[in-house]
Amino acid sequence: MGKVSLDDIKNLGFTPEQFSLTAATFDAWLQGVIDEQAMLLEVRVGATAYASAVTATAAYVKRAEKCLVAAELFQRRIVSIAGNAVPNGQEPETTALDKQKRAMLAEAQGLIDRLAASAVSDASDFACGAVITSHFEDDNA
Repeated sequence: MGKVSLDDIKNLGFTPEQFSLTAATFDAWLQGVIDEQAMLLEVRVGATAYASAVTATAAYVKRAEKCLVAAELFQRRIVSIAGNAVPNGQEPETTALDKQKRAMLAEAQGLIDRLAASAVSDASDFACGAVITSHFEDDNA
């Protein structure tokens, strides 16, 4: 079960008509997309981070999932538009959708990176340093 709801995604502006679906079938179809992206996100961040009850972590997980679902929906919309008939010599206009998809993927990746970084770090007050030296006299000046 995903962290985002149908309403979370619908509030982003996605409608059944954009995917040639009826209102009656849209919710089940959209829930499938949410479940698919939720599973993929859980694999990427780990089950512990995905199920975390810590407020900040849960918010990052939910936002990352929302971005991934939106990116997938933008991609499906692009495919739908590309499959439509267009006048000879013209390409379907999907640049704006692709830009939105890329923005959502970038935001999701940033959140996933933060989640991954917090999952491997601990609060044990560890500090580290490094000294770089060379056996060449000019390099050590």
